[in-house]
Amino acid sequence: RIWDLQYGKISFEKLVCDRVYRAKNKRGHRTSVSSISYHPAGRCFVLGTTCSSLQIWACTTNKGAGVVKNRPEVSVYDAHDGNATVTSVVYSPDGSKIASRADDDTVRIWKSSIHAAATKLELMAIYRSLPGFYDSCNVAFGPLGNMLCAGTCVKPQMGASRLKVFAANEDFLEKENKGASKVFEPDPLIDLVVSEGASVMRVTWHKRLNQ
Repeated sequence: RIWDLQYGKISFEKLVCDRVYRAKNKRGHRTSVSSISYHPAGRCFVLGTTCSSLQIWACTTNKGAGVVKNRPEVSVYDAHDGNATVTSVVYSPDGSKIASRADDDTVRIWKSSIHAAATKLELMAIYRSLPGFYDSCNVAFGPLGNMLCAGTCVKPQMGASRLKVFAANEDFLEKENKGASKVFEPDPLIDLVVSEGASVMRVTWHKRLNQ
């Protein structure tokens, strides 16, 4: 749902829902939304679902308030393996890439048009060995969009959690994928032990402090 905050007091009772988007799976049945992220320009948003799909929807209405298109602008229905739930989606700062994380223990980078009318999402890289046992596990881009970080989860008394930083530079990924028979799977640039027996579920990268 899209909520209008432009008029009245900013309180829940005064929020107005003027648009409803209904995500569906590849069979056309309703599916649950598990994560969402706005494009930096605000013209569209990407959502992840519990059926492993990524969908880009335009924010503009079709015929007026409350009316939206029945279908997303772009859909990838098997974005992750094994019908995994997509726990996090995020646009890069310039809107050219999308990172998705799911409970198949991977993060994936997708090349995206900066326009809502993109025709497809192109898979650029798969980052593996990122176990996430919780629905709140996320991924974050660096301020320049050329790196991303994610934490790992561990079961109690079964090892230490880690914080991993990966290259996400578009030119680098395209060069590695050129002529390759499968999508590039980069090793981490940084792999830090964080805590014994505790999970790193969420990460944030401050764009001004670069921390």
